[in-house]
Amino acid sequence: MSFGKHFPMPVLTLTLPIFNWAVSRNGIRWETSICCCKWRPLRAFVSAVKRYRISRAWQPSSLRWKATVPTLPDRRAVTAALVSCGIGPGDSLMLHADALAAAQLVGVAAAERMNALIDGIRDALGPTGTLVMPTFSYSATKGEVYNPDTTPSDVGMLTDHFRKCAGVMRSRHPIFSVAALGPLAREFSESATDDCFGEGTAFDLLYRYDAWLVAMACPFDRLTFVHFVDQAARVDYRYFKTFPAKIESAGHMEERNVRYFVRDLDRQAEARLDNLRTELASAGLVRNAELGRSRLQCVRAQDFFRTAMALIARQPNALIEEGHESKQHG
Repeated sequence: MSFGKHFPMPVLTLTLPIFNWAVSRNGIRWETSICCCKWRPLRAFVSAVKRYRISRAWQPSSLRWKATVPTLPDRRAVTAALVSCGIGPGDSLMLHADALAAAQLVGVAAAERMNALIDGIRDALGPTGTLVMPTFSYSATKGEVYNPDTTPSDVGMLTDHFRKCAGVMRSRHPIFSVAALGPLAREFSESATDDCFGEGTAFDLLYRYDAWLVAMACPFDRLTFVHFVDQAARVDYRYFKTFPAKIESAGHMEERNVRYFVRDLDRQAEARLDNLRTELASAGLVRNAELGRSRLQCVRAQDFFRTAMALIARQPNALIEEGHESKQHG
């Protein structure tokens, strides 16, 4: 555009350089850039941006702003991030991930990006490792028939995509089903269906195999394994409730009751794991890595279990919102 046509003289002065900084919140990395400008009218054009950096070039007859998009992570970046956290061949891994984890990867179609994420994880685990994802449907709690082959996952596009991938096996649990790929896939697919977090369930297998629990581009609170701890500790803010369930598979309908250690709705019993994460971090048991704009938080299932049980012994409501509220007002 013509400078003199739209702006009064005098000529502007830009102070260099651009200042950049980054912060992380809820597992997402936000990057901010601003430039200092001594010419007052131009300050209206200076803004903080989340996904790109702004560079500028002054030419005699025009003012040009150029957005530079950073290099997007790919399959190899996923593998490298996991390996940097100590995850390697033969490990089992339970992944909780938000859409951003795959959306930021190189690829045109959504399926292509999700495959890149899955393949990157498999490269880290190798042929002897097992990848597990939640494919919770909550069917029994809604009075719906559950079919492991056709019932969609209620916990995100990535998990629903994964359950349909070649070689993946999905469990028959009508509330908290999981899908798995690798040598332990059959064992996870045949895990107990009469309880949600007790012996023989998928969460019990995560504990027995000391799987990595990974929160990718999502808060640490999303690690559902905490309810395995809740049930083992018999916390007083949850109680057992039985749900009738219908499980359909290969044309056969099975009816059974499922025991679920449900949350007391009269208390502030939503999971909040700030205290637990602090304890784990202070002991060096949480591994972190950056993947593009997202953050990985990784912890072993048995470390999570032992630390959480010790924390509950000291403060029974330490893993829920109520425990944080009482701390603030205490």
